[in-house]
Amino acid sequence: MQKDTRNLTVAQEHLRTAMQEVTLAQGQSEQSMARASAERAMRNMDLVVRRLETERGRLARTSLETELEAAFASAQRAWQGLHDVLNDWEYASQAGLGQVRDDLAAAEQRVTSICDKAPQEAMHP
Repeated sequence: MQKDTRNLTVAQEHLRTAMQEVTLAQGQSEQSMARASAERAMRNMDLVVRRLETERGRLARTSLETELEAAFASAQRAWQGLHDVLNDWEYASQAGLGQVRDDLAAAEQRVTSICDKAPQEAMHP
């Protein structure tokens, strides 16, 4: 039985990239550069949400299901938070990016934990 963790490892890499972009956005004083970083983070999060959505069906009814659902919820909140920030940059960017960063960190931590546990699970027969 082969254990296929590609969706999870790809999601993990894109979460890291999104975190770097959000951190860049927070540190930028130039609004256009900060927005560009947030938009790049959004493109990464589009991929993360799709990959985790795919895994939700595959890991249903396994011991990893609860942790994956929590990772997906955190990623979904980060994705929505980025949308909110980009739609109302002037008022939402400071507090919004901080919350997005927290959600990204939570999602990345959970995905990393799932990847660490995956070899013991029959993930994809």
